[in-house]
Amino acid sequence: MAVTVMASQFLSGQLAQAAEPGSVVINEVAWAGSADSSNDEWIELYNNSNQPVDIGGWTIVDDVDTVYQIVAGVIQPRGFFLIEDSEQAVSNVQSDAIINMSLANTGDSLVLKDNQGRTIDTVNGNGGAWYAGNGANKPSMERIDPTVAIDQAANWASSNVNNLGLASLGSVIFGTPKTVNSVFAGEVAAIVLDAPANAEEGNEIRVRVNASMIEDL
Repeated sequence: MAVTVMASQFLSGQLAQAAEPGSVVINEVAWAGSADSSNDEWIELYNNSNQPVDIGGWTIVDDVDTVYQIVAGVIQPRGFFLIEDSEQAVSNVQSDAIINMSLANTGDSLVLKDNQGRTIDTVNGNGGAWYAGNGANKPSMERIDPTVAIDQAANWASSNVNNLGLASLGSVIFGTPKTVNSVFAGEVAAIVLDAPANAEEGNEIRVRVNASMIEDL
């Protein structure tokens, strides 16, 4: 518990950094909505870096002429940022931003830009059919490896999990909002505590902390 608190306090005290291309990516797209409503659309961003990133003023450009603006927000290191069309699009997961969006079932190009207009990530850049997901059982389109910044269909697949979120009327969502993608095949930051299995109150114990992909803990 002490380790968790110390880590949380440190991360919350860090200054948000400017992003480089690929440091923040579009990680999951629920372009088909849900079984409850086609309007239950949402987009999840992921921070690949070891620093918080301030995404206030950033935009997602949809097919060149439609712009979704993120008014304010900070993504913590290795963290997720959930943008919902309405707060009930994922009714049991708190959104980080509400943006009225309309994603075409035939496919859109999505370009994530910072507040200086620099392109940080591109998904489905040719504007053709979506790389994954479908309009039948409406699974989200999940990025397989978020560290691969190249816009390619091979790095996307349909979600194969349907128990991590609820749609606007309570139907289960085929998707993983604000959690690791079901098709994920990369590396993630992790902290593992190795402690004695049995200990009594008053005992002095030694806890080993194994951390990976984490800096300045």
